Amino acid sequence: MNSISHSLTELVTTGKMDFKSLTKSILTNIIEIINKLLVALAIQTSMKWIGMGGA
Repeated sequence: MNSISHSLTELVTTGKMDFKSLTKSILTNIIEIINKLLVALAIQTSMKWIGMGGA
């Protein structure tokens, strides 16, 4: 998120932006979020499997 914020700040202050870098940053953040959700789902599923989760 930091690089996205930096890119937007650069756009506002200078009127210029590296769209390739911004796009790469956004895609990287989306992939990181998906990976975190997949890990959380795996943990939740394994907890249910061993009987620690709710119904």
